[in-house]
Amino acid sequence: MRKTPYVWTPEKTNLLRELYPTTPKEELVKIFGLPWNRINDKSHREGFRQYVPSADFSKLLEFKEPRAAMYLGMLLADGHFSKRNGIMITLHKKDRSYLEKMQEYFSYETEIKEAKNRHDCYLLATNHNTVPKIREKFNLSVKKTWNPPLSSDIGINGNPDLFFSLIVGYIDGDGSIGIDPRSGKPNVRFRCHSSWFEIISHIQNFLYCYFGIKKGNDKGDATVKNRCATLAIYDPLLLFRMKEKTNELGLSPYVLDRKWSRITYENTVLRTAELRGLHRSSTGQYVPYLQ
Repeated sequence: MRKTPYVWTPEKTNLLRELYPTTPKEELVKIFGLPWNRINDKSHREGFRQYVPSADFSKLLEFKEPRAAMYLGMLLADGHFSKRNGIMITLHKKDRSYLEKMQEYFSYETEIKEAKNRHDCYLLATNHNTVPKIREKFNLSVKKTWNPPLSSDIGINGNPDLFFSLIVGYIDGDGSIGIDPRSGKPNVRFRCHSSWFEIISHIQNFLYCYFGIKKGNDKGDATVKNRCATLAIYDPLLLFRMKEKTNELGLSPYVLDRKWSRITYENTVLRTAELRGLHRSSTGQYVPYLQ
């Protein structure tokens, strides 16, 4: 027997107009007894729009704090800037605490939600005043994976502390911190679309200059292969200084600890000294063992 077609009466349409902007889709499905795609299609034909909660992104626009720069780095890696002036950030559920701190910092009106794959969670908010200005200031495209900003666009007005903070956020997003199984020393790796080659090359050069460390013959120099740009940093002193600097800038409570906890004094400075046959003297200096 053929089912009776669903009729959108004026009363039902008015009810949808009232509920659609703020009511979760699961509740709308129960109220109207229709699949979500049918309700969504009707809403779009009528011109109804769902309300997207706002957030205060003024700290991103002002760019005076290392923490704001760190979050921009994370958004460059794992965020999305939409045409409707929204900013969305998606992370794995195990990193939910990172989103909670970000939520508090930018005064999100929305809750952290579970993604459809049930493995991730995300924050989504709009701000029609500041988001367009942020995108213009840092030359951010809605398709930033293939059209990234130039390193000069995100140079943060020549403030090295802010650019370093941005790099910390970018590592939390698209970078990884691992431990070499043979030497026991940590390393930082970047892997992204080849269009980002200019930026990760700049990141490598910047870090050595920022910390005043002479760059050796690092086998992890930025390269491009099969439309993929990669960079690996193995210098233990550089990595230890990076970890120390996150503490100095007050970023340690907000970074992804599951990554940065892998960099320690023992597996960088001390391990390097051991491999070079050095020991720590009473003055705190590392000197060769006496033969």
